[in-house]
Amino acid sequence: MAFRDGFTTEEWRTLQFAHFWVFKAVAGVDKNIDTEEQIALHNIMENGSKFENPLAREIMMGLEFNIDGISAAFADDRRSIDQGLIDVADLLDKKIDKEIALNFKKTLLAIGIAIGQASGKWFASKFSKEEVAALKEAGLLLRVSEQDLLKPPLLNDIIQTFSK
Repeated sequence: MAFRDGFTTEEWRTLQFAHFWVFKAVAGVDKNIDTEEQIALHNIMENGSKFENPLAREIMMGLEFNIDGISAAFADDRRSIDQGLIDVADLLDKKIDKEIALNFKKTLLAIGIAIGQASGKWFASKFSKEEVAALKEAGLLLRVSEQDLLKPPLLNDIIQTFSK
């Protein structure tokens, strides 16, 4: 199914920006986006064709053909992280099957976890308290409950697809 056909150009662009907002929320929480975090995002995007969620897969596979243009459009977008994630949740809840929408939101949270684990001190938790708090806030904005997180696919299972 081509999900793109069910959205306006602006709505689709909002969905294309979703993983960037999660990245900014987690990687930018310390005001220092480091190389490891950027590499982790790049690797996730390269593995977009392996995503199990069909919407996430379609979005990621579409990005590879115009990543520079989409990155530039994201840089010009005036929405805050919070507003962007609320807009994503609204679109998903309004236009996508409930299960596919929830799994897309969980894919975004899994991306946040992968980014948070990408860098940090050697003998400390790689995922800082601030990054955890930012990811929890992203989950709330996306309207993902703790109960939702207990349903398959689990976040760890989604993360595994990033490195297959």
